[in-house]
Amino acid sequence: MFDAETGKPLGITDASFITGIRTGASGAIGAKYLARKNSKNLLVLGAGNQTIFQIAATLTALPNIKTVRIAARNKIKLNSFVSSISQRLQHEFGIGTETITFEEVECLESAVKNSDIIITVTSSKVPLIKHQWIQKGTHISCIGADMAGKQEIESEIMSKASIFVDDKEHCVQVGEIELPLKQGIITESNIAGEMVI
Repeated sequence: MFDAETGKPLGITDASFITGIRTGASGAIGAKYLARKNSKNLLVLGAGNQTIFQIAATLTALPNIKTVRIAARNKIKLNSFVSSISQRLQHEFGIGTETITFEEVECLESAVKNSDIIITVTSSKVPLIKHQWIQKGTHISCIGADMAGKQEIESEIMSKASIFVDDKEHCVQVGEIELPLKQGIITESNIAGEMVI
């Protein structure tokens, strides 16, 4: 960043960190305003770079969260992530975790059924969450489907959901609603609104 008058440098920032914060905030803001107010159980699918930002932002926006479950295909990466999450949240974000339980997911179906909020941050091109597992009132923030053809949840979930997007024009082209739209499971009229972040 440069001073507009003098051209002197004012600061240098890491773009990946800013992107992480912004994307984490997107998932958390969706959960804060659209999830049930008494939500206590968070499930995050994925143990990559974005996961820490999603958890930090959600814990900041929703202080009632008591249990955070993390699911990932790579069990070694998952174990390493879960064992370090409390320390990372404290050190990197100043978030105390004394009252929060962090768990590795053994059975995804059970974790989905017992979650109030689900955030997906994977690169999957096949649905990981089945529509039969979703309980009424569950909030899902789909973050990972950021390119054409990616899909983290079954299309049928969309047919029963109140759908909010961050950029309607973009999301109909690439995102979690792309394939349900192409399959005819939903239409653009199913989109309840846009969240401006």
